[in-house]
Amino acid sequence: MNRLLTLLVVTIEVPVLATVYTGRARSSVLPGKGTHVVATVTATALPTLVSAYLVAKGGQSAMITGGTLQFTAYGIYSDGSVGALPDSQGNAVNLWNTSNHSVARISTRGHATAVGAGIVNIEAVIGTLRALPWAVTVSAVSGSQPLVLGCAANPPVIYQGASAIITAVGASAQGLPLTYSYSTSAGSMSGAGAIETLETAGAPAGTINVICAVDQQGGGTASATANVILLPQALGGDITVISPVTGSTVPFPAWVRAQNTGCNGLTPVSFGYSIDQGSVFTLGVTASEIDAPDQIINAGTHTISFRSWTSSGACPAIDTTFTVIGSAGVGGTIPSDAISSGDLARSSKWEWNHDPGTPGASTGSSLYPISDLSIDNAAREFYVTYSDNGGELYHLEFATDTTAAYFVYDTYVYLVNPSQIQNIEMDMNQVMSNGQTVILGAQCARSSGTWEYTTVSGSAHWNRSNISCNPQAWTANTWHHVQIASHRDPAGIATYDWVNLDGSLSRFHDARGPSALTLGWPSGHLLLNFQLDGAGRGSITAYIDQMTVYRW
Repeated sequence: MNRLLTLLVVTIEVPVLATVYTGRARSSVLPGKGTHVVATVTATALPTLVSAYLVAKGGQSAMITGGTLQFTAYGIYSDGSVGALPDSQGNAVNLWNTSNHSVARISTRGHATAVGAGIVNIEAVIGTLRALPWAVTVSAVSGSQPLVLGCAANPPVIYQGASAIITAVGASAQGLPLTYSYSTSAGSMSGAGAIETLETAGAPAGTINVICAVDQQGGGTASATANVILLPQALGGDITVISPVTGSTVPFPAWVRAQNTGCNGLTPVSFGYSIDQGSVFTLGVTASEIDAPDQIINAGTHTISFRSWTSSGACPAIDTTFTVIGSAGVGGTIPSDAISSGDLARSSKWEWNHDPGTPGASTGSSLYPISDLSIDNAAREFYVTYSDNGGELYHLEFATDTTAAYFVYDTYVYLVNPSQIQNIEMDMNQVMSNGQTVILGAQCARSSGTWEYTTVSGSAHWNRSNISCNPQAWTANTWHHVQIASHRDPAGIATYDWVNLDGSLSRFHDARGPSALTLGWPSGHLLLNFQLDGAGRGSITAYIDQMTVYRW
């Protein structure tokens, strides 16, 4: 279902960034009072719920009569994000049901009880939306070693030449080791263990019966069948993988970009990917586009399978095999369901101006895209000319969110001549629900030789930290991966957690304090700053790529 977001364009007075002075080169971290400029701000509606699906606790799809299993509904929103229901917008399951009450029943809280043998769909309704159901196989307890097996195909409807993931889930009452095997009425099976792939090359159109079997150590077997409907060969299928392409080597986190126009002349209704034939399926930003970094793909060689669906079923999949280098270290603790801003280097909302608080003058410009040295052929160039330690501030508003309290500022930075730089400042500002703007500011500062952080006591000021950093010591003409983690509480007390520079993680010690001001900004606005302060007189050429803010 396509939903249109209404955009409201208003002209407001926005305070310019004020100066924090520490007796050396100065840089800005927050809006100040008194001076105003006129700016155009685009206010976007909150993402809306567009679809939903159900998941059983532990991913189970098999039960024994008398057994129970908890189910959770997850919503998929118009911005591509996914979250458990109920959510902060009031979306919640208003009806739980099962397709066969003689097989299973379910409570108003999603707690299912198996009452008879058979196959049953667990169902849920959220407002006017029906969630994608979850199939469960219920077996009666018999013999001394009860064994049950569930068998499912994802997707259950595909075109000739496409593939489907077959997942078998066995349950041993005694917790004994299980061995899985598969057979199919058409096509072929590949893989090993509880997850295999049905390949349909050369198979005739029709229904394919895949039989999953399980043997229990010490005796006992069980089997179950998954049906896959194979439609005639898809024509005109078109998935274009932009990154990572087959044979490429990419840094962590791997940025996944692909576009999709559907197949058989039909437009796509869903688009996503799985990693290494895994059962986790990640949806794209829209039914036609995937564009986000993946925090799950660790260092090593991997294969991504891109899959799309039209109203008539699944289109042929496209695979790409590539290698990831580096890792996020503790940065890997970013939750897999954290909301990603997407690549802000690509945003058309960037603005820039001289920071009037720095002791000098500066003039800035920006160019996008830059491909000749880019990680992914889409870097942004920042160019600054300055005198007397002048600084240029680049900034943009990228989202609206009052509930997120944890943030990771994540970007790659490339400096042509680091000796020209006094400070590299990276800030994230949020207008909380109480109307105050919390300032989450950090900068690599030459004068103190540390990662400095911001707190507010009457006005904002920089504090030196225990983590060493000097931008002039950064290697020239090299991509540097920077992650800065911080969080705030409802009162605007900021805590700076850690910095990860080129895979070397350092934790802040006692970097905490009040960091909020009442500035009159619209509730929920999220703003990002990237500032370059000059050292003396000269020019700075810098590039950013894959600049992202994660929040949860």
